[in-house]
Amino acid sequence: MDWIVLGFAVVTPLTVTITLAFRRRERALYEISRIRSLCFQIYQAHVFWDWDSGKGREKAMNPHQWLDHGDQVLEQLIGIGDELSRFLTLPTSSRSYHRMLKSGRHKAANIVEVAYRLLDSLYTKRIVKLSILTEKLKTLGLSPAEISRLRQYERFIGEAIENLRMIKMYRTPQALRSFGRIFTLLVPAFYSSAFAQVAFDLDSFTMGVLFAILTPLVLTALFQSVQLMEDPFVGWVTLDGIDVNEEMEVLHFHQLISARSYLFPTAAPFETMSKAAIVSDVPGPRSIGGSYRTSHFAPSLDDEGGDMGGSYRVSHFAMDVSPTNIRATKPSLSRSAAKHRRNESNNCDF
Repeated sequence: MDWIVLGFAVVTPLTVTITLAFRRRERALYEISRIRSLCFQIYQAHVFWDWDSGKGREKAMNPHQWLDHGDQVLEQLIGIGDELSRFLTLPTSSRSYHRMLKSGRHKAANIVEVAYRLLDSLYTKRIVKLSILTEKLKTLGLSPAEISRLRQYERFIGEAIENLRMIKMYRTPQALRSFGRIFTLLVPAFYSSAFAQVAFDLDSFTMGVLFAILTPLVLTALFQSVQLMEDPFVGWVTLDGIDVNEEMEVLHFHQLISARSYLFPTAAPFETMSKAAIVSDVPGPRSIGGSYRTSHFAPSLDDEGGDMGGSYRVSHFAMDVSPTNIRATKPSLSRSAAKHRRNESNNCDF
């Protein structure tokens, strides 16, 4: 058989699918970076944008009231990051067996139920609460132009969340993946005569056997690359995946808490006065803020526990960062849905 058939029937659809999967991954990275940047700008706008020649904030409320207002905004922004992370790391529910088999449809229904509750909380409820807080600024005297800019930031966050939802819930073309799967399994057997011819032409039985082994091995590896890149949000399964937990639950949190500590240096720790959007399951001593979030990029922590805003959350990649060996438990894909079902009520405001 001609090797062109192998390239046309197997390699071409698989490489096209890999290209589409990486394009989705890059798009997802872009949207995550937008959400983080917009959340940071929204927090800054609420805590120190001024009006009336720099005297508007002072006349509108006292510093304690502004701190409370900023913490209300901060609670929603951190909640968006936490719940978006949970949503994106749910198991996939859009494979073929989720549509064709009864057991698959039941599994997909459970996953989608959790996904929709999370989406309703992080998008509908939290964005509405942010809009209400923006309206409060409007009544206090913030200029219409700056209020319009804040509305634009909220709209951009909504668009980014919807784009990430589409990437999460819809796959690359099923026809290409099915085509590649079938021919990856069937075509190598039809090339047995070609492998024998290679052995005769090279006068080497060993080379014929090596070709017979390597050809299906390479095709299978290519197909597995497609499977791994189907869901770009599974950072602990593939090195090419997006580490959503690190981006949205650890770094996003640290950035906002660090900004709060810089703007309100004498304020009490945030989580002592505001309900945390996520409860850490990490055992061991708690910080004053009540939450550990540790990046696996941090090489070490001192005996005092570090100072990134006074609050820590542990990444699932956390290393031995202190003598107490604070670690996070790496969740398995099969248990992800159960992990995310934090609240059986209709309100996902965990």
